[in-house]
Parts: sequence; structure tokens; C-alpha cells
Amino acid sequence: MNDDFLELGYIIEYNGIKLYHSGDSCIYEGLSRKISGIDVAMLPINGRDFYRHSKNIIGNMNSKEAIRLAHDVSAKLLIPMHYDMYKQNGENPACFVSELYDAGVDLPFHMFMPGERYIYTAD
Repeated sequence: MNDDFLELGYIIEYNGIKLYHSGDSCIYEGLSRKISGIDVAMLPINGRDFYRHSKNIIGNMNSKEAIRLAHDVSAKLLIPMHYDMYKQNGENPACFVSELYDAGVDLPFHMFMPGERYIYTAD
């Protein structure tokens, strides 16, 4: 397996809670194994496509991929991100909710409002 990727994510462990912040990223073979055991998954949902790529806009996983990855690693909470950072590289967050509903998985999630604080406990 080639580990030469342009994306960089972090697993932060504190007080018995493991949080994975993927940053800009796409799914690759072996990612779910590397982040297995996380509690909170912070994953981008703005996707990638031909037009963004042609403008040198970094591609990310889409809603379906983020949901599948969080489900596959048994994350207890999914925090979708990067859907509203830039106008030319955004995604309607309602699409994420629709994809989650269509996937039929029981996966808690939280969408942040700017400046919002959220406290997650391992309970």
C-alpha cells in the first residue's frame, strides 16, 4: 500500500475519547483500519467533481462516503464539515441529511453553526 498521500488527518485522544479530524481528504484503501476505534469522526462532505478539479480545487469525500466511513469504523458521532467553507467548493448540508436517511443507518451527527460549542462525553 502506498502511504504517500497529500491529505493529513489527526486522531486526538483525550479523557478516553478518540476524535478523528480528517481535514481535506478522500477515502483510500486502509483508511478505515487506520482510524478504527474512534468515537467522533469529523469528515468533509463537499465532494469532488470534474469542474472543481479543473479549477485546482482540492477534492474531498462526499456525504455518502463520509457516512459509510463513519459507519464502517463504528463512530459514535459524525460531524460533517467543509460544506460551507468556500462558495465555489460547498455543498448543501441538507443533502447530507438526506443521504444519511437514505442509507438507513443509525448514526448520530451534529452540524455546527459558526461559533457554536459542543461538549461530547463518552457516556
